[in-house]
Amino acid sequence: MSDRKTYVPRAARLPNTGDASSILVQFLTKGLAKKVFDAVLVPMMVPSKDEYAHILTRDMELLQVSCPLPPIMTVSGGDVLKSLTRRGGSDLRTAVVMRPCE
Repeated sequence: MSDRKTYVPRAARLPNTGDASSILVQFLTKGLAKKVFDAVLVPMMVPSKDEYAHILTRDMELLQVSCPLPPIMTVSGGDVLKSLTRRGGSDLRTAVVMRPCE
């Protein structure tokens, strides 16, 4: 018998079915549907359509109109996440969409 461990991949390749933003929304929607996480923190255009804001949502329909890759954000996603988690004690499993610089 061999002492070698079997390699189990921990990632999967997403099929390229559109632009990066729609693929990310599709991934997050499936994660919510399968209860991989309880909520998603994602950027979304505000109703006035002149800027973006982060929203914490469980609503898959609202997630469909989100914009996970906005051109610019006035508030850092890291600051938003910090304000949500600073007190701790939450059992909410949250998927967070942020830029690498955040």
